[in-house]
Amino acid sequence: MPLSLTTDIILKSVGKRVKNSSDETLGEIIEVTRNASGSRIEYAILKSDEIIDKQKRFFAIPVSSTLMKITESGEIVLFTNKDELQSVNGIRCDQCPSPNFHVKPPIFELFEYQGPQV
Repeated sequence: MPLSLTTDIILKSVGKRVKNSSDETLGEIIEVTRNASGSRIEYAILKSDEIIDKQKRFFAIPVSSTLMKITESGEIVLFTNKDELQSVNGIRCDQCPSPNFHVKPPIFELFEYQGPQV
């Protein structure tokens, strides 16, 4: 049974491996980002070297129940596959729009990502 994507659950996803519904490993959540006011988590940042030739790539995954679930055992499942991740639009980190959670928000590949902001 999937858990509700509450702030506490999402924050506990940092450092966890991520798979898709076909049980393929996609990478690891390394950070979550908030909106400008800091009041809402918008994206989980996925680090993946599982997509193309073990090259390290970063993806902004909107924290939406239409895109991900977290199981009671803490597993993170994304409703996407490696081919879909390989073909998402790229964007600079500072240009990620606020996701529209009323529709299936897009995943972005992040260019010039410098790692978790402390």
